[in-house]
Amino acid sequence: MKFLSRFHLDGFVLGIVAVAILGSVFPVSGTGQTVLDWATRIAIGILFLLYGARLSPQEALKGLKHWRLHSVVFAATFVLFPLIGLALRILVPGVLSEDLYTGICTCAWFRRRSSRRSRSRPSPRATWPGRS
Repeated sequence: MKFLSRFHLDGFVLGIVAVAILGSVFPVSGTGQTVLDWATRIAIGILFLLYGARLSPQEALKGLKHWRLHSVVFAATFVLFPLIGLALRILVPGVLSEDLYTGICTCAWFRRRSSRRSRSRPSPRATWPGRS
């Protein structure tokens, strides 16, 4: 542990990096993918539950009183970003390529779904040459 403290690295962060590397080298598929998907969802739910349980009712009410801030964040996410995406259309084809514009619009319009993996799309590793 003294070795890690010299570099200011936390064991938890190293664990996350190790799991990410392990998942890249040995991707899971089939039934294992379904099991890990559910395990991940349950773990995230427990994490949010424990974080919420740590919060006192007074702190939760105090957070609800910042409705103006919540409104601004909501408007920026669901109104401003999509409008910026539409406005960037004038830069196509001179500055932005059609593909890059499509990617920008995808990020601007589909904020919630951008981090979820599509169920119909195969893993990139499954389509590599030499893989069956």
